[in-house]
Amino acid sequence: MKNRIVKKEFHMNWGVGIAIVYILFVLGMLTLVFKSRSQKIDLVTENYYQQELAYQEEIDAKQRVEDSGCMPVIQKKSNQYQIQIPGSKGNPIQGSLLAYCPSNKKADRLISLKPTNDGQWLLDLESLSTSQYILKLHWSKGGEIYAASLPFKK
Repeated sequence: MKNRIVKKEFHMNWGVGIAIVYILFVLGMLTLVFKSRSQKIDLVTENYYQQELAYQEEIDAKQRVEDSGCMPVIQKKSNQYQIQIPGSKGNPIQGSLLAYCPSNKKADRLISLKPTNDGQWLLDLESLSTSQYILKLHWSKGGEIYAASLPFKK
């Protein structure tokens, strides 16, 4: 007898195809669940709901800036940054600055601004990590509260 090599052909029926598609779908869903669970999600602030209730005051403070035309200007002066509030020279002002980093909660910095009469502050922002920031500036002048947000990239 001669040795005959018999080739067996693989025939896939529709049941095997459905099982393969179902298994791939389940593996894809499990991958998405795993990746979404490992994603870091920071809230803008821990007491978000309390701040939302008092947000009308923030809107009024920003409107005062627009009405008075005293939008702060930030300029780099050697290794420091100068924040100047137009029209505030000769008036006592004080405030605070929140360097808010949307991508990393740990990079946020709150800086208390000392009272001044010349309408400007010199700040050392070199300690901030390299990222995109929103500088949220709040100050009081003449018993009124003002607020402004400035984009800042370090």
